[in-house]
Amino acid sequence: MWQETHKLYPHVSQFVATANQVFQDIFRKIAKDTLILYVGPETFLGSKEIPANVRMLNQLSPDQFERYVQACDVFVSRNITSTTLAKVSLSGIPTVMIKNSLRISQGKSMKAPFPLTKRIEERLKELELCYPYQMFPVGWHTFLEPTLQDNPYRNLVTEVELFDEVGTVNTIKSILEDKNIRQKLKNESR
Repeated sequence: MWQETHKLYPHVSQFVATANQVFQDIFRKIAKDTLILYVGPETFLGSKEIPANVRMLNQLSPDQFERYVQACDVFVSRNITSTTLAKVSLSGIPTVMIKNSLRISQGKSMKAPFPLTKRIEERLKELELCYPYQMFPVGWHTFLEPTLQDNPYRNLVTEVELFDEVGTVNTIKSILEDKNIRQKLKNESR
């Protein structure tokens, strides 16, 4: 995946590694009672054991990928500019975009607009740099904001914060478990 082939500047690598760990932790929590199909390199979950409810699918043909997408209950991405995210959103399948709005530079951080778990607080304290992103790991938060502001596309995609681990897990589980939420999201895509 191109998302894993970023330039390895030391301060950026530290943030990318932490962001990936949090993303993996979110998926592990959801996988406790939900089947997850992950399309991408098997190295995504790192050295930890892959939970029984996670199926790793490396590369798929476009036809295979399309069949899996049409059968999914929610599609998750970390890239608001993803053409797949847009296509899936417009097809009526609920989509979630995990973004980051927090900024840490030279050890100084902004206050999070959501509650942080102790583990997340500890991870953030270890970072030299934490940058907002709407396109992981590139960032593009500020660059894309004028295009996304008041854009109806944002009504199709449920946006959640990476470091709001509890809120992100709860949002995804709510979409998976509540037919009314899924129907509401499907109606908004029309």
